[in-house]
Amino acid sequence: MADAELLVHSYAGRATAGDEAEDYQGLPIFAFPGLHAFAAAKARAELPPGGRILDVAAGSGALARRLADQGFDVVCCDAEPQAFLLHETHSFVAADLNQEFAALFDDLFDGVVGLEIIEHLENPRHFVRQCAALLKPGGGLIVSTPNLDTPRSILNFVRHGTFKFF
Repeated sequence: MADAELLVHSYAGRATAGDEAEDYQGLPIFAFPGLHAFAAAKARAELPPGGRILDVAAGSGALARRLADQGFDVVCCDAEPQAFLLHETHSFVAADLNQEFAALFDDLFDGVVGLEIIEHLENPRHFVRQCAALLKPGGGLIVSTPNLDTPRSILNFVRHGTFKFF
């Protein structure tokens, strides 16, 4: 990863009516409102047009469909294949992201995207190393994690005893 360029962006999403529904084309989104649109914009800005992207922790496939709609070739993986709803249109690999998963793929990617997953993993550094092993030289890794210090997150914890999506 010595050749990798680290770009850190702060996503200060504001959930307002009309920003982003909790689904994309009928596929449920399990992320902060607006995050998928933000990540897709970063992919468009940082990755080659039509590039090959791996969507790790793909969930229902909402982000994969959004990226494919923007011309990217998207491959998906998740530990829960039954939650993924696009098996007929997207390549899918079942993978436990706490284990070695880079070897499950035959080719490298222009980009790897993992939204709001790293905080759920036993060893986030292992996850990043596995993602880096899957990138072509000059490829990009887009990773997000919720900010537990936001008023919305704290309110959810006070009301329900858990942080949203944890």
